[in-house]
Amino acid sequence: MILGIKNGIWSSELMTNKLLAQTYSECTHKNDLIILLFKLDQSKSFHGAAKMVSNVDFRNRSGGWKFEQISALSNQIAAWCGEFHIKFLYVKDIPEEEVSRLTGERSLISAPHGKELTFIQGCKVLKVFKTFASQSTLNDSLPVNK
Repeated sequence: MILGIKNGIWSSELMTNKLLAQTYSECTHKNDLIILLFKLDQSKSFHGAAKMVSNVDFRNRSGGWKFEQISALSNQIAAWCGEFHIKFLYVKDIPEEEVSRLTGERSLISAPHGKELTFIQGCKVLKVFKTFASQSTLNDSLPVNK
């Protein structure tokens, strides 16, 4: 996630990137936004919210991603294929239970690679990011540019 914050790029698994590409195309025709919420595996916290600002470029692969994982179930290679540009709106640690309590959205906690929210649900989550007084952030681990 630090690479995404620092360089303004992101990637996901192929199927998620295909869904994001399709959704981005549909949303740009309607002048809608796609806001992505970031939660690291097993962290028990949300770490940020970013606006998707470009469609997925399936030809481009940044050198910072882990591109291949061997699937334990199927000997097939699952690639992190493509990347897209993002602009972070919020970077702060918010316990997942706090997001769930304040928004009533328990399903966010168990959504590892994407969960589509309604406009109202999304506004509730962004309000939590805006108002929650976090004591820590992934930004704390970024090197300071002098």
